[in-house]
Amino acid sequence: MRARWLAVAALLLAPAWPVPGQAETDAEREKACAAPDMLTRVMGRAFCLAIHTFGADLADPSPTLVVVLHGDMSSGGPPKYHLDIAKMLVASDVVAVGIIRPGHADATGRQSDGEIVRSDRYSAENVDSIADAVIKLKAHHKAREAVMIGHSGGSAMTGVLIGRHPGVVDRALLISCPCDLSRYRDMRRIPHVGKSLSPLKFVTDVPKSTKVIAMTGEVDDNTHPELARDYVARLRELGVNAKFVVIPGIGHNYNRSMRDSPVFRQALKDIVAGNI
Repeated sequence: MRARWLAVAALLLAPAWPVPGQAETDAEREKACAAPDMLTRVMGRAFCLAIHTFGADLADPSPTLVVVLHGDMSSGGPPKYHLDIAKMLVASDVVAVGIIRPGHADATGRQSDGEIVRSDRYSAENVDSIADAVIKLKAHHKAREAVMIGHSGGSAMTGVLIGRHPGVVDRALLISCPCDLSRYRDMRRIPHVGKSLSPLKFVTDVPKSTKVIAMTGEVDDNTHPELARDYVARLRELGVNAKFVVIPGIGHNYNRSMRDSPVFRQALKDIVAGNI
């Protein structure tokens, strides 16, 4: 037992993101996707996805699988901050997986299949591929349950997934969620075009057994708190165990202030443990 916890401590002290390197070639990607190892690659319904797995070698026989999705990365750069969140959750009964969303590449240059089309990032094809990947990861790790955590655009995809694919995820944490996509676009003066789906459109399909926490920064001027608050109110009307949490003094982006907020950290603990 002591050796296991020393290994966990070593993992927590290691960098939470991949070391930059040379981008993989098409041949290397095709080879990796032909036989996904379920630790660095998983095949979704339409796309082969790059993933980062934490804690698999330390986990109990039937762990909780926690899957973390990054946002749209509108400011540029490879997605890596969601790996920090995943890594924080590693324990003897938790395997945490950070998925590189369709069309994105990680800091090592490993690419997930798909294209980045701004108005189609939460498309049925993308969401269905993530859902299929979660099903396969859950089976691979012999997980007893699955939890999904998404930030910003990743939370939008999570909100769609729990309704479009009921039962795939047992619990969900939506951070900085544009949960009513139509209203969000009106607020941001974004044209209503493309194939992106809205979490609000799927509330009636979310199982009553699913537990949901939506959490937004108090001063988030991008995905304003009322978007997630009203989404949660609708879930509660339908009998879903859901709650809305405000992070005092915090804006939209995941940063050190959000990470270190006691409210944020408590929500992470609650969603993994199912304490809602």
